[in-house]
Amino acid sequence: MRFRDAGSGIPGRTMKGKIRVLYLLALAALLAGLFDPLTSMANGHMVWLDMVMSLSCAILVFTWYYLDSDERSYRRTPMLNIMVVAAGVLAIPYYLFRSRGAQRGLQAVGLFMLALLTWFAIAAAGLVLGEWLFPVR
Repeated sequence: MRFRDAGSGIPGRTMKGKIRVLYLLALAALLAGLFDPLTSMANGHMVWLDMVMSLSCAILVFTWYYLDSDERSYRRTPMLNIMVVAAGVLAIPYYLFRSRGAQRGLQAVGLFMLALLTWFAIAAAGLVLGEWLFPVR
């Protein structure tokens, strides 16, 4: 099955980009969990690492939103752009309903919740791996 980007006319371009972003979010979750024991051992001296990880995830979520809205020819508003970066967990379900309608929006929110659970599971696996690799003494 091939997906078509409504904006560029290049088959699959936007879908491939969105999938890459989701893979990068999964990698960010793994790294966040993996490095959590290191930040705990540093007694607050590695706050910058948490900030970098949070900012990276916010940028990746915004990138997915940007690609999806282009694919659907949905007009992004400045306020929703800010909300996606500042509070993506709340803004993305709103966007999904607005861009897809009630029925498809509900399906998309369900998939979003499944993606969040998957992200947390990957982060937890990274945490277990991180505690094994970097035992707290």
